[in-house]
Amino acid sequence: MVIDASDPYDRVDANRVTQQVRERLAAQSQATHFVLLRPNDDDAYEPIEATAGCVGPELPGSSAYLMSHADQSAYRKGREEALAMVEKAAQALLKAGPLRTSPLLETTIAISKRHDLRTAANVTLIYYSDMEQNSASLSVYGQDGVQQTLSAENLEEVSLRNARVEVNRIVRRSHLGLGQAKRLQDMWTTWFTRSEATTEWSK
Repeated sequence: MVIDASDPYDRVDANRVTQQVRERLAAQSQATHFVLLRPNDDDAYEPIEATAGCVGPELPGSSAYLMSHADQSAYRKGREEALAMVEKAAQALLKAGPLRTSPLLETTIAISKRHDLRTAANVTLIYYSDMEQNSASLSVYGQDGVQQTLSAENLEEVSLRNARVEVNRIVRRSHLGLGQAKRLQDMWTTWFTRSEATTEWSK
């Protein structure tokens, strides 16, 4: 999960994102390994990991039947502690802004190298961001900025094969008009598709 704090979140958006992060992990039907990170202002290719771990599924009746009450209690306590850790880390990331830059492309490239997605299964990249790429080398701002970012010669190709991308576009403030915002979504969808990932944008 990538939480972009380049612009400050108000309390409503921060609470909504925190709740969505927690609910997403809590709803998984099997043990889920997770990493929460944010883009790095100081080094675009070294995103900052806030926390990582594993959250188990809610204890089903069939499994509970085979466990003692003490084991059931220990499992539920451990699961709740993991979810609370996720919630706390998400809140910390959401308070990290404002930042000078928003190197989302570089962050994604770094993720693809740090975690070899080609050999993984059931990988989902989840973004909470306005997706307005803005770094020293690539920015969507300026004349024809969106299109230039997509076609930039130094836009590195990556493989996100086996990955599913979910984008929750949260706009606190934006310098892009409606037409540019549509081109921004098309830009990212094209890049993710070119990187062999499937993409879904939240409504």
